[in-house]
Amino acid sequence: MQINIKHSNVEITEAIKNYAEEKLSHLGKYEKENTNLTINLDIVRTEKHHKHGNHFKVSASLSLGSRKLHVEEISEDMYSAIDATKDRLSDELAHNSDRDRSLMKRFARTVKDILKKGK
Repeated sequence: MQINIKHSNVEITEAIKNYAEEKLSHLGKYEKENTNLTINLDIVRTEKHHKHGNHFKVSASLSLGSRKLHVEEISEDMYSAIDATKDRLSDELAHNSDRDRSLMKRFARTVKDILKKGK
């Protein structure tokens, strides 16, 4: 699994980088044997936001083989934005794996019905 972190308008310390890598490393369980999971994380401080004060926008683009997912979160705290991004990515990956499983079950059920009718 490869995690690329980019930033603009904000200083990224080693603590923030390690925190983001630790949180996103848990998504490696969705990595298949023949595919490589790549996460591009962008951390931006937005100054001209509709709310007062600085807000942090964390956007993550994930490519898992031919699939591509994109998630964005805005929060007043950078750590909570990273957590929310990780949660949304995890939900999206779980939804897609459930979809694959249901498609396989449907295909297996169809093959089984065809074989039964052939007897």
